[in-house]
Amino acid sequence: MTNKKQQWKRGAVVRIALSNTLFGYGQMLDAPEYAFFDLCDAGASAPAGVAARPVIFRLWVMRYAHGSGRWQKIGIAPLQPMLEAPVLRFNQDPLKPEHIELGYDGTSGRLVTPEEAMLYERAAVWEPEHVEDRLRDYFDGKPNKWEESLRLRRPEQDI
Repeated sequence: MTNKKQQWKRGAVVRIALSNTLFGYGQMLDAPEYAFFDLCDAGASAPAGVAARPVIFRLWVMRYAHGSGRWQKIGIAPLQPMLEAPVLRFNQDPLKPEHIELGYDGTSGRLVTPEEAMLYERAAVWEPEHVEDRLRDYFDGKPNKWEESLRLRRPEQDI
């Protein structure tokens, strides 16, 4: 981790320490969203090569991930065309779990069934530590406890 303050820059590629010797990578989209890539290496990959890799997930992330220098910018690369479009995420009312909205901004959207909502991620802003855990688990082929904790809560689970 560096102490250098870093600003948001759409297209910036960041290197994310997953261990003392292994790194994952993300790319800044529209704040606060990142795309994360299917690449784990010793940290020597060039930004353009990283940004051409398959995307494993897209998440909103707390600003201090890059602002503190925790995730170091390594350069700028063009966005893959699929990353130009926003993604849908669901919101579920904790008091009325049958009330599930699907939208782009995390605050409004159309009502959907639980079956439809299960195809999407929950609208949430992730802590960088939790993203790092999710990347480690992905590369280790294990389920991630943070991702599981954000899964849709079925209304019948509350009975």
